[in-house]
Amino acid sequence: MSGNGRSCIPLALGISRAAISHYEKNRREPDSETLSKFADSYQVTVDYLVGRTLVPIRSLSIMYEVLSMG
Repeated sequence: MSGNGRSCIPLALGISRAAISHYEKNRREPDSETLSKFADSYQVTVDYLVGRTLVPIRSLSIMYEVLSMG
């Protein structure tokens, strides 16, 4: 995240700028509720956010639609 837009989503989710700063500097990790909020907001899975998968798509049906288009 960079620029002025980087604080829009966290603030809309009720996450303080201080908390975001701690996450960015690896001083603190978001709890599961916060991770879920981010995942919902960015329309990706929590597994994608934490690096457990390279596939950001939430469901197989969406993945099938994407693969069918190309």
